[in-house]
Amino acid sequence: VQNGGGIRQNAGDTLPAGGAGGVLSRLDVINVLPFDNTLVVVEGMTPADVKAMLEHSGSGLPGQFGGFLQIAGFDVTYDTSAAAGSRVVTATLDDGTPIVTGGAIDPAAPASIRVVTNNFTAGGGDGFTAFAGKTVVTLRNAGGLAIPYELGLREYLLSFPPVRGLPEIPAGDTRYAPYPTGETRITIQP
Repeated sequence: VQNGGGIRQNAGDTLPAGGAGGVLSRLDVINVLPFDNTLVVVEGMTPADVKAMLEHSGSGLPGQFGGFLQIAGFDVTYDTSAAAGSRVVTATLDDGTPIVTGGAIDPAAPASIRVVTNNFTAGGGDGFTAFAGKTVVTLRNAGGLAIPYELGLREYLLSFPPVRGLPEIPAGDTRYAPYPTGETRITIQP
């Protein structure tokens, strides 16, 4: 999960900033993720902790909130007509394992869930108290240095096949297709 306020558009609408044929630089990626955040794994999150995390994320809907989480590895459905604290309708891991069903913790939810985020959010930034008291493991490179969150994005972008010398998301990649055919990780019901 990534707090929305940690993502900026300082780089403009296209990466790399120079357009097709340019080089994807670390500066391009730092312009999108400009803070001194590092990647961490929060261990021992219970389904109730995950639900609380998601409830906090959706507490400001339909308005804007820098703590609204951008997610991967699961999907969530919010009901904005419900009171804050009762907006998470469903949350399901990508493998189909339910966490929340019908607004309640699902009996089939795993007892413990690992959440990858940045140190700001894991440390309670943007009011995320669901992480309090949990074991937080900083991800480190082979040299023992903490991995900056923008490096994670850069490596992800570089994982796509090169087209004209640059990584490019294939046109047929359904993860990035427009709604309603693409992935619907976050669904907001009125």
